[in-house]
Amino acid sequence: MLPKPLTYSIMPSVVESNKVSTMTILANEKAFIFEDGEKYVIKIIAVNADENYYNVTSHKILELTAAKGVISFEYCFEGEQEFTILLISGEKILQSFGVYSLFEDLYNRCALRGDLHSHSCRSDGTRDPSSQFGHYREQGYDFVALTDHNRYYPGGEIDDTFEGVNTGITHVFGEEVHSPDSVIHIVHVGGKCSVTEQYVHDRENYEQKIEEYTKRVPDEIPEQYKLRYAKAMWATDSIHEA
Repeated sequence: MLPKPLTYSIMPSVVESNKVSTMTILANEKAFIFEDGEKYVIKIIAVNADENYYNVTSHKILELTAAKGVISFEYCFEGEQEFTILLISGEKILQSFGVYSLFEDLYNRCALRGDLHSHSCRSDGTRDPSSQFGHYREQGYDFVALTDHNRYYPGGEIDDTFEGVNTGITHVFGEEVHSPDSVIHIVHVGGKCSVTEQYVHDRENYEQKIEEYTKRVPDEIPEQYKLRYAKAMWATDSIHEA
């Protein structure tokens, strides 16, 4: 199903942090062009933390008047974070926008769209790896990592299917690592080999390594969490090595 079309757009949607930006809200179709002289309210919400999002007193309220078919305003977006901007007419929210403020180092780079945590039918997803990869391409993604639970190999299905084809989207190998009897899941992205295969195919060697890691757990870690902590240490080190 195609996404519902948006009535309005905000420009720019990415701004430089701590500098005054000129923002413009405009209609995506002629039928929705703002009438000159119409009054609107803009509510700006910093969403870097829950207390800011839900604390009404922290919301910035601007009362604006449409001119030349658009709504324009100037605002200094502080810090590197996401802002939600609500366009309100009377008591009705017409649309919500997302604006991102970035420090100079990121602002001057080219933004890419990607997903570093996804699942196929090889674990708890619904689509086969190749079809899912094609779906991401269809949605305009630049890169995607397939991170099935305890399975690194499904990424190979993607490369085999599209071998020799310039898909215009980058496939990154990955897997979601959760060691046996551990409640902690750690996403492994970009490694050259599998971590999970170490305990799937050689459980005895894995158990020996966990014994060694358990001896290195800091003393301040409560006893009931030491084994969990050791397994997380092993998984993290193995991911870095891969």
